[in-house]
Amino acid sequence: MNKLLHNNTLFTLTLLGIATALAFLFFSFVSENTANIALLYIIAQILIARYTNGYLLGLFSSVFSVICINFFFTYPFF
Repeated sequence: MNKLLHNNTLFTLTLLGIATALAFLFFSFVSENTANIALLYIIAQILIARYTNGYLLGLFSSVFSVICINFFFTYPFF
């Protein structure tokens, strides 16, 4: 059980890290339309919900995604 939670947490953090890195990369090249950045986090959210067990990591990733989108990618930036 503990190993499963560890693997799910590692999977969640990895996907959120990849989504954030891709969002920054997308933001640096296409700064006019930042609404598409949310789609990267939605894809990560769907994958996390599909491949992890329970609700806790899905809720964490949802809150993390909203905070990142609102803090990094909406005006005023950062």
